[in-house]
Amino acid sequence: MKIEIIAFALGARADAEDIRAGQEEASVTLVVEAPKTKEFAALLSELAIGATLEDGLIFLRRSLNAAGRSRAFLNDEPVTLKALQTVAQSLVNLVAQHASQKLFKESYLLESLDRFGGHETKLVEYQKAFRDFRTKQKDFLELQARVEATRQQEDFLRFQWQELSKARLQEGEEEELEGRKKRLKHAVNLASQSFERHEALSEAEDSISDRLGRVLATAEKSSNLDPSLGSLVEALRDSTLALDRASDQLRDYRRGLQEDPEELENLENRLALIHELKRKYRLELPALVLKSEELQGQIDELENFSDKLGQLDSELQNSRKNLENQAKALSQVRGETAKRLAKQLEKILKELALPHARIKIQIQALTQAEEYRENGSNQLSLEVSFNPGEEARPIGEVISGGELSRLLLAFCETLFSKEELGTLIFDEVDTGIGGGVAELLGKRLKGLSQKSQVLCVTHLPQIACHSDWHYRVEKEVKAGRTFSKILLLGKEERVGELARMLAGVKVTEQALKHARELLKNAAA
Repeated sequence: MKIEIIAFALGARADAEDIRAGQEEASVTLVVEAPKTKEFAALLSELAIGATLEDGLIFLRRSLNAAGRSRAFLNDEPVTLKALQTVAQSLVNLVAQHASQKLFKESYLLESLDRFGGHETKLVEYQKAFRDFRTKQKDFLELQARVEATRQQEDFLRFQWQELSKARLQEGEEEELEGRKKRLKHAVNLASQSFERHEALSEAEDSISDRLGRVLATAEKSSNLDPSLGSLVEALRDSTLALDRASDQLRDYRRGLQEDPEELENLENRLALIHELKRKYRLELPALVLKSEELQGQIDELENFSDKLGQLDSELQNSRKNLENQAKALSQVRGETAKRLAKQLEKILKELALPHARIKIQIQALTQAEEYRENGSNQLSLEVSFNPGEEARPIGEVISGGELSRLLLAFCETLFSKEELGTLIFDEVDTGIGGGVAELLGKRLKGLSQKSQVLCVTHLPQIACHSDWHYRVEKEVKAGRTFSKILLLGKEERVGELARMLAGVKVTEQALKHARELLKNAAA
C-alpha cells in the first residue's frame, strides 16, 4: 500500500501521472470515526461545513482528473481543499518521510508544554493581562491618532467653529424669518385689508356687529314669549362675543402692521447669511446646528487632550508592567518544564534505538510587550540531534522519516490525550532498527493503541506481532493489468506471514515456530 494514497485523501498534492493509464479520474475515500467532542463540532461550524455525520462517521474524499484538477468532499459535500486539510489534521496524523505534522508547530508545542508543566493558571493570568494591555493600547493609540489628525487641521476647525458659532444658528429659525419677511414686504396691503374687514365687522354704518345686535335684541324679546328660543339666544350671544373678539384682533393686527425698511433689511441679511452657510457647508440648517456642536466638541478635545492622553498613558504603562511580570513568570516555568520534557523525550528515544538523541526545546523571550502573543511572550523552537558530534538543529532540517516516527511516538506517550491524537499512521518507524529494539518499539505502539487508533506500515515481524489486526498488501495481475489489494489475515495466515517476514522467500519450520513464539509473547 502506498502511503501517498492516504496522504492524498488527507489533502496532499498528487500528479495526474499517478492516475492509472487509460483512466480519466482517480478517487480516494477515507472513512474516519468522527470525534464526539465539542471542539470537533465547533471546528465544523467554524469552517461552515454542513456535512452531516452518518453513524458517527465522516468521509474524506479527494478526486483527481487527467487535467490535474482535484476536488475535495466531506460526506459527499463539496468543500475547499483548505477546509478538508483542516478537518483531516484533527482526525489523522500521518507520520512519514515528508509529512508535515501539526505536533511540531510552535503554537501546538507551546500548548502541549503548558499542559505538561501544569501552567494553566499562569497562562490564564497572562492572557488576562495580555487582553487588558491590548485594550488599553488600542484606546491610547486611537485617541492619539484622533488628536493628531485634529491637530493637523486645527486652524481650519477653529475657523469653521468661529464662523458657525458667531452665526448663532437655531433650528426652525429659517422658517420663522421667512414668515416675518413676507409680512413686512406686504405690510401696506395687509393693513388695508385688515381695515376693511374691521370696518365691515364693527365700525361701518349698518355693520355686521350692529345687525347681529338687532337680531339678538329681537330674539331676546321673542324668548320672553317662548322660552324654547333660549338656546337660540345663547347661540346669538356667543356669536356676538366671537365677532367682538375678531374685530379686536383685526384692530390690533392692523396697528402692528407698520412698514419698517430697516427691520426688513435685517431679516433679508439674516436669511442671506443662513443661505450662504447652507451652500458653503452643503448642509441644511438642522445639520449646521449639529456641526457647530460637533466642532465645539473637537475644539474642547484639543484643549483637553494632554490630560486625557496622560491618563490613558499612565493606565497603559501600569498594564504593560503587569503584563511583563506575568510574561516573566510564565516564561520561567516554561523554561524549567522544557528541560524536564527534553530529558523525558531523550529517555524514551534511547529506548527506541536512538541512544545519542539530544533534544533541545529552546524558549526565547520576546523583549517588547507589543510583540507578545495570545499564548505568551515566548518563541519556541525544537532542535534535535541523533548522531554523536552533531550539533542540535531545527527538527525540519535533520530528521528522517524513521527518526520522526520515533520522536512523535515519544511525544505521543508523554504529552497527548486520545482526543488530541486522533488516528496515528506510522511509516518507516522501523528504519534502522531490528531485533530487541524492534520488539520494544512494537510494545510501545501497542501501548499507544490503547488510547488511540494506530496504523503501522512495517517490515519487521517484531513490530507486526503486537498488532490487533494484521493486513498484507499484495499485487496481482488480471487481464494484463496490475492491481493492489489488502487482505486481513486470519490466525494461521498471520503465523505464515510473520514467518515469511522472518525467513524470507523460503519459510521453514523453525521460522513458523519463531512466529508463533512472537505472537505468544506479544499477547502475554
